[in-house]
Amino acid sequence: MKYLENKAIGFYFSILGAVLALAGIIVYRQAKNTEPLIMTLLAAVVLLQAAAVVFLAFVRGRKAVNLVIMADAVLVAAALVLSFRTQVDALGYVVSGLYGFETVKSYVFSAVFMLISLIMYWIASYHGFEKEAM
Repeated sequence: MKYLENKAIGFYFSILGAVLALAGIIVYRQAKNTEPLIMTLLAAVVLLQAAAVVFLAFVRGRKAVNLVIMADAVLVAAALVLSFRTQVDALGYVVSGLYGFETVKSYVFSAVFMLISLIMYWIASYHGFEKEAM
């Protein structure tokens, strides 16, 4: 438990952001017209977060590790913005009434997961991983 006692609230928000990014990958795979780049960006977020958590288990007091939060936020934002490119036609057809919402439902849910993950990383960026590293 000594590992967790010096962690700031940003550590927990960043973990939650990675879990939401993983949920975004799972739901995005069920959408129509998916792009492999989006899944790669979100997988990079999860792997980068896991590497930071493992790194913090061995090394304490490194302020540079807090840059992982920024990198994760940029990757999630890129995945969210780039994911709209493949869904523009389907979203337009839903708005015009040609398709039902079921066509884009999984994409909308994955975009919501990505947006909430981005917000979690945004909040975590103000707090950092460790209390002493602030």
